[in-house]
Amino acid sequence: MADLAHNFCELSDRHGEKEGIPWDDDVDLCVDAIHEHKLVALAIALEAEALGTAQPHITFSIRRAMALLRSTGHTIGTESSRSLVFRVKRLDAQDHDPAVDVWLCFHMSTMLEETENVTLMSRMFGPTLPRSLVDPLQKMPFGRLVLWGPAQPEEVTRLYLNFHEPAADFMTTCRGRKLHGKRMEFEDEVPCSQLSHVASFATRWQALDLEDEEAQEALQATSHLQRTRLPGLTPASTSKVLEVLRASLEPEPPRYKVRWEGRNEDSGPLLCTSLLWRGDPEADLLQPVLTELGSLPVRSLTCGAAGETPRFVWEDSWT
Repeated sequence: MADLAHNFCELSDRHGEKEGIPWDDDVDLCVDAIHEHKLVALAIALEAEALGTAQPHITFSIRRAMALLRSTGHTIGTESSRSLVFRVKRLDAQDHDPAVDVWLCFHMSTMLEETENVTLMSRMFGPTLPRSLVDPLQKMPFGRLVLWGPAQPEEVTRLYLNFHEPAADFMTTCRGRKLHGKRMEFEDEVPCSQLSHVASFATRWQALDLEDEEAQEALQATSHLQRTRLPGLTPASTSKVLEVLRASLEPEPPRYKVRWEGRNEDSGPLLCTSLLWRGDPEADLLQPVLTELGSLPVRSLTCGAAGETPRFVWEDSWT
């Protein structure tokens, strides 16, 4: 729960920065509905704390999440609409300041109910997507964070945007800003290439030659992490490497993704993925397993059976 709260706060801070998302005034985040009781308990505990009411039965995970929210100057409350929404914002936020709206998504967890589809944001009114587009979940870079995302993010985004009305090609066309608080939307559309001087646009993942210098650096950094922190997992350097991918987000350093077939003595064959990129040089000095100044930090490493959401996840403390 504290990990979830930390990512909420990071998203809220990022969205308020100058380089934040310029065409919207909130972040919509989907959380599996099986976590609803945790979010409700957290919101109630924070409200009780604000009122000075005794809270004798708070779980450890809720106390930890509360401590994290306090340490970053954030809080979480509820908003009632067609669906229950949990809103994360700074304690000093004004009405129209950036926030993170946490919606519930239904039928994501097959532990509760096996369905062919997943419903986003509202059980009755939200868009419905084929489960095959969502599962297995994967770790994806988002700003300086690594978050869980769908198996086919572009197709999920397209269906989501087309739910209410046909949308432009969101990969190449940029649309005017949407202001939820003021119920305003600017519908002008221009090619995103015309805005490259004022905003950063990520490219699609592109495969690198495995002998390429960049690919070798990503492989070596991943293998070093495995040897020093994950001794039960065969290193990428001695496994069958499937691909090394590169994506650009100019003027920031590029992102890398390494995929390989690993193995664990207990779990057997595994499909593993690592995400790597350089960030702020001073902040990177605090990254685990960084061997020297300027080396490529591993941000996330996941492993699991092919076709399933990874069950093993390694990340630095609060990625």
